[in-house]
Amino acid sequence: ITVTITDLLWKRIPNTIIASAFLWAMVLSESQTNALLGAIVGFGVMLTLYLVFRGGEGDVKLFAVLGAILGTGTTLEVIQRSFLIAAMV
Repeated sequence: ITVTITDLLWKRIPNTIIASAFLWAMVLSESQTNALLGAIVGFGVMLTLYLVFRGGEGDVKLFAVLGAILGTGTTLEVIQRSFLIAAMV
C-alpha cells in the first residue's frame, strides 16, 4: 500500500521501502535460495524490459522484491500477467 501511494503521489518508490521489504522477504522465506533466485529473475527481466522500452525504474526494484516474495516460477507468471493487464488498460 505504501509503495502504491508514494508512486501515485510522487512518481517514485523510496529505496528504504524496497530494501526493508526485500530483507523481510529473505528472512521470512522458507527457501532463501528460491527467494534470491526469484529476486534475480524479477530484477533481470524488468531491467531488460526497462532498457529496451524505457519503463519505470521503480518497476524494476518492485519486481525484484516481488520475486523474493514469490519465488522464481511465480515471478515470471506475475510479470506476464501484469503486462497483459496493462495492455488491456
